[in-house]
Amino acid sequence: MQALAFNFFAKEGETIHIVTGGTRELVHSQCFQWTKNTLHAVTALKLIPYTELANIPCNYCYGSGIRSEKAQEILNSHTCLCLPSYFDSPSINSLIQCLQTLTWQKQDISPIYLKECDAIQNLPHIAKLQGRDPIQSRQELNRLLGS
Repeated sequence: MQALAFNFFAKEGETIHIVTGGTRELVHSQCFQWTKNTLHAVTALKLIPYTELANIPCNYCYGSGIRSEKAQEILNSHTCLCLPSYFDSPSINSLIQCLQTLTWQKQDISPIYLKECDAIQNLPHIAKLQGRDPIQSRQELNRLLGS
């Protein structure tokens, strides 16, 4: 998220809201501000429903999570400026800035969430559409995956 935030240099005190795609009805959300030429996270990285986008105070918003129709409908009534999609991927300069401000640690990072992919979650439905037994399909998948 920080790499994306480095893509845009807002005025001091203005809030940049970065939103990236999550899963189903959720997006990753984090806000940043520039203070004395240094970028700071002003909120923790959160996984939130689309509907909460309307409640996050910010001046600018961008990221892959705002490109859906649902997100656009919610943000149309927001006072922030939604920036174009070319801000949605970190630039080389943004990545270099991240490296310069990076804090290294020895322990593994903790993921925000872990879940099965949508295809596995939808396996019972897919099996029924193909005339297969959902339980047997799951057992066969587990056998093939060695789990």
